[in-house]
This record gives sequence, C-alpha cells and structure tokens, in this order.
Amino acid sequence: MKFLMTFTIASTIITSTFVQPAIAQWRTGNTYSEMGENQAGVLSQFSLVNKTKNFKSINDEAKNNPNLGIFRGAIENYQYGLAWACSTTFPGIYDDKGNLLPPCNSGTRGTPPTSSRSVYFFDNSGFLLLIKPFNPSTVGFNGDLYAELIPNDPLFGGKRNTIGYKIFKPGQKQAVQTYRLDLSALDINQDKAINDLAYILQKDLLSKAIAVKSSPPDNKPRLSSLANILLQQRFKKGIPPVFKQP
Repeated sequence: MKFLMTFTIASTIITSTFVQPAIAQWRTGNTYSEMGENQAGVLSQFSLVNKTKNFKSINDEAKNNPNLGIFRGAIENYQYGLAWACSTTFPGIYDDKGNLLPPCNSGTRGTPPTSSRSVYFFDNSGFLLLIKPFNPSTVGFNGDLYAELIPNDPLFGGKRNTIGYKIFKPGQKQAVQTYRLDLSALDINQDKAINDLAYILQKDLLSKAIAVKSSPPDNKPRLSSLANILLQQRFKKGIPPVFKQP
C-alpha cells in the first residue's frame, strides 16, 4: 500500500513537469457606428483592433516620427450599410397604444465631448442603441489607421492643434474617412493619442473626434459635427489556454 501511494505521487510529479499550459492569446477592439448628418441613420460600421485575427500585434510603423502614427490592419470589417439609431431625431417604434418599444425606451441620453451626441440614446455600458441590427450592403474590408498631428488646424480657424485620424483601404491613397480630434477640448496625452494604439482604444478617442466631409461644388473639406462616430461595442476575443507537451 505504501509502495502504491509513493508510486502514485511520483507519477503525478513527473506528469506535471511535462504538461504545461500554453499562454492564452487575446485581442481587443472597439466597434463603431458612423452616423449620417440626419442624426438617425448609421451609414457604416467598422472595428478598431489591437491585433490581427492571427493575434499578431499591430504596432506603429512610424516609430521615428512622434507626430505620425501608422497602424496597418487596425481597421477591421469596414462595411457600408444602414441601421437606425435610437435618437431624438428618430425616437423609435411605438406600439398601438403609443408606448415606445425596446430598445429605445431603456436608453439614456448621450453627453459631450460633442454636443450633438446628446440626441442619441445609449445603454448602461455606453453603447449606442440601434432599433434594428446594422444591415451591411457591401463586403467588409480591413484597412489601416493613420494618426497625425495637425498644428494650427485650418479647419479650426488656424487656432488649435488637432490630431487627424484617417482610415485607408489597402492600396488606395485617398482616405475612406477622415476625423479631427480637438486637443484643446480634451485632457489626453498627445503623444499616446498619435503613437499608441492601445491608448486610442482605451480612451475611445475616435468617438470623441469630428468627421471631416466635403460637399459640391468646391468639395472643400469641412467639419461635420453632426456626422458622429459612436461606440457600438467593445470586445475581447482569444484562444483559451491549452495543455501541451513542452
């Protein structure tokens, strides 16, 4: 009996030295809804991620330039389509008794940094409430995020420093979308807001930026404070740890 017990303990020790857990791999991201200027329709959605689907870290490729950040592959599944958000412009769907139906009846009004956020309704996690799920009309693409310091930004009358965020589709020189982040309106670390993707995600900086649009006939860029980019969800995906032989 004593021999059997000793053998069992020894087997356990020997086995534990050969079976080691692999470290779990995780990637995080924020999904955003880009609003139309009617402040009701969601015209596109995409995710900003810190790692690729193969769990490869996305690092700044412009390390030697503190005023420029290039994050290739940080934009994931950019899709055009349509959804309607819960807002004061389009409050939702009512039943035959005039009662507002879910989800819009459970939300809370948005708050600054941009005053136009106050027309939208968000859940307790701060995520935009949609009347119905986003319906994509195009196949999504993965793209790149550029962040650049713009001193004395002419779009702000040449009086403020901003960070320009741009989304690029691979192989194209024209940005799919452009935003401006007003540094004077926020208490943030400028260097990290340009060169640190984890910081951009954590502080949810894209939803604090203002979209830049252009309109005929001159197609000059202009700030569009009504075309918000709003946080739809945060996610964390990973590969759970597995036991394997070393």
